[in-house]
Amino acid sequence: YSAYTHQGWLNAAQTHLIMNDELDEERQPALDGYTRSLIWDVSQLNAPAFVAQFDSTEQSIDHNLYTLVKPDGTELAYESNYCAGIRVLDITDVTAPTQVAFFDVEPNCDTVQFSGTWSNYPYLPSGNVLVSSIERGLYVLQLNMY
Repeated sequence: YSAYTHQGWLNAAQTHLIMNDELDEERQPALDGYTRSLIWDVSQLNAPAFVAQFDSTEQSIDHNLYTLVKPDGTELAYESNYCAGIRVLDITDVTAPTQVAFFDVEPNCDTVQFSGTWSNYPYLPSGNVLVSSIERGLYVLQLNMY
């Protein structure tokens, strides 16, 4: 179930919604503090269907996420996950996301609390990604996967 559906973003085809629940890590004991992203098929708006879930290996709170198609066709989701930092998922196959990169903006925090990164912005023409940190300010990152 969802404790607090905070934010979601559509994939490029606008057929699937990747959604974050900001409070499920605290309110669902079965998650044991591990964050997750829920994926919904929204191709038929009158009948959305839950199709997949990405379970993080980190205990954290998920927050804002955004999707972007890279020039090579790879589609990525950039998730700000508070104490776990920014997590980058390959969602080219949106029903089977995999984590491909991360950057921890608050290395002294590894738990379910509202510290670390609150949001990010992956849409700069340079390819740089802006990541906000509540405690440490703004990071400008370059994703080097290739």
